[in-house]
Amino acid sequence: MFFRFASPCDNTYNRAAYVNALCEKAGIGYIIDLADNGAEADVYFEDDSLNVPYRKYMYKNSKIVLLDIFGYYGDMSYDKAVAEAMRAIIANDGPFLIHCTEGKDRTGFVCALLEALCGASIKEITKDYMKTYSNYYGIDEKSDKETYDSVIEVIFEDILCTIAGVNNVSMINQDNLASGAMNYLRFGGMSDNEIAQLLVKIK
Repeated sequence: MFFRFASPCDNTYNRAAYVNALCEKAGIGYIIDLADNGAEADVYFEDDSLNVPYRKYMYKNSKIVLLDIFGYYGDMSYDKAVAEAMRAIIANDGPFLIHCTEGKDRTGFVCALLEALCGASIKEITKDYMKTYSNYYGIDEKSDKETYDSVIEVIFEDILCTIAGVNNVSMINQDNLASGAMNYLRFGGMSDNEIAQLLVKIK
C-alpha cells in the first residue's frame, strides 16, 4: 500500500505535524523521501521544536531512504534515484509513504510511474496526479476546468511522455506506458530481475 503526502519533517508549508499524525494512523512502515539528504534529515531529527515524532522514530530506526533529487524529472540523475527508491520498496515492508516537500512534482512523477507499472489507465493516473491540484489550489474539473486542463496539457502530459518514452502524448497507449516505465527503470540501472521483484511487490 502506498501513500503520498507533503513532507512529514520539512515544515515550510506548516503541514509536517498533520502528515506525522496521518503517517502514524496509516501505520507507515517505510518512507521514500525524495527531497532531503542526510544532513537535512539530521537537522530535522535534532530539532526539538518540530512536532514530528513519527518521522523521528522512522529515522532513528533506519526506515527512510533519502534521495535528495531535484524537482525536475528530466534531470540526468533522476532515473537512478527513482531506481534506488524502487529497490527500497523491494527490500522493505510497507505501507510506504512517498514524499518530497509539497508532495506534488517529484512525488507525483514517482507515483505516476508506479501506477503505470501496475497497469493503471491513463485516466486513472491523471486523476490521481491532479488530486494534488485540487487539495492544494482548489483546482478541479468543476471549479476551474480551463486551468485544470491546462495543468494536464502543460505539466502532466510531459510526465506521461517521459514515462512512456515518446515525444507526443498522442503516441501514448496502455502498452507503451507500462513498458516505458520498465525501460525507465532499466535506464536507472535496475535489472530485469529487480523489476520482476518490484512488480510482485506492488501488484
